[in-house]
Amino acid sequence: MMGRTHAAFGVFTVLFTGTIIGLTFFEHELTVVSIGAALLGSLFPDMDMGGSTLSKRFGIIKTEIIEKIWFVFLGVLLIVGYHSFGNTPVFHGIVFIIFMGFVMSKSFAKKGFRTLRSITHGLAALLCILGAYYYQQYPLAWIGFILLLLLFSTHRGMSHSLLFLGLVIFAAHQITSFYNYPNYSIVFGIGMASHIFSDMFSKQGVRLLWPLEKNIRFPLYFRTGGKVENLLFVILCILVIRLGLLL
Repeated sequence: MMGRTHAAFGVFTVLFTGTIIGLTFFEHELTVVSIGAALLGSLFPDMDMGGSTLSKRFGIIKTEIIEKIWFVFLGVLLIVGYHSFGNTPVFHGIVFIIFMGFVMSKSFAKKGFRTLRSITHGLAALLCILGAYYYQQYPLAWIGFILLLLLFSTHRGMSHSLLFLGLVIFAAHQITSFYNYPNYSIVFGIGMASHIFSDMFSKQGVRLLWPLEKNIRFPLYFRTGGKVENLLFVILCILVIRLGLLL
């Protein structure tokens, strides 16, 4: 599913749970912060892929900007090559290389973005772990550890498993307890669970029982970004508004 559909389904799941079971299940009333926690949870598992809504936040330079920088570099290389070698076979070779650079520019920019994103992602994880030790803010170590796990997770692998879901819920509970915040781990976990459940409607499925190498999906599935998902997104938005008025 696309990020917007995951977000809508995550909020719907939390509101539906609150309607059926009661708000006391969450240990506090649903607020803007708790809905935000559900939204974050609904998007969190896809941080294992470079193009997801959350993981893009680690991309310090957008793909389009990297491509423009690449074009400028190729232009400078062309000028320098002409002034250095003139109309010679060496310059003709440089022109061919520059031409191939233009042809492969989009692919290069995407790979450059993923590389920078991974580096930033890893640095953020290490800073959290070091900050937890240096400033004695120990819950930060949980954030760093989970970020490192996501960095090495294949898409819809470990991050979409029951084991990872339990780990994140436990970590979120430790963080909220340490800072004496309301227990947002439940709504965060419901958001994550809704993401994993909805991705089981994809053709690829998810490794729900990771580390077992078996993808699990429902018999009926639909294409990501297709007409069925777009219709589902509209329905979910209507249901979210309806449930929001009831609570």
